[in-house]
Amino acid sequence: MGMTRGTALVLTTAHAARLTGHRNLASVETDGAPSLADLLVTASDAIYDQLDGDGVDPTKLINQTVYERAVAWHFVATLVIGGYLPLPDGIDPPKNEQGSADPYAWSDPHYKRVQPQLSSGDGPVKAGVVVPRVRNINGNHF
Repeated sequence: MGMTRGTALVLTTAHAARLTGHRNLASVETDGAPSLADLLVTASDAIYDQLDGDGVDPTKLINQTVYERAVAWHFVATLVIGGYLPLPDGIDPPKNEQGSADPYAWSDPHYKRVQPQLSSGDGPVKAGVVVPRVRNINGNHF
């Protein structure tokens, strides 16, 4: 289990459409447009990197499917920001703190609503949980 860099967590545009409510995703792939399969991998890698940056080992996730919505929104944001998928009139893409259109501004709300659960072993089961360790502070050996 777990996420793998270079592998799409959301495998199809149909699944991304179900997760985001955007129905015209399949019609985006035309001459000159990026491969949707490649963009799904890119979006998955972005969330993978975000988890890694937050101190979570994505390869140890046991609940990686909770990040599918964040991946799908990152995918849609990349299409909208690139001009391949139009938004309805009067709707602007979400922006980051600097006021720039940013795929993370779309995926972060979904990323932050879930918590990673990690496989058991030497590490904690959930991120932020500390595994107690016992050690001899005197240096005496028994």
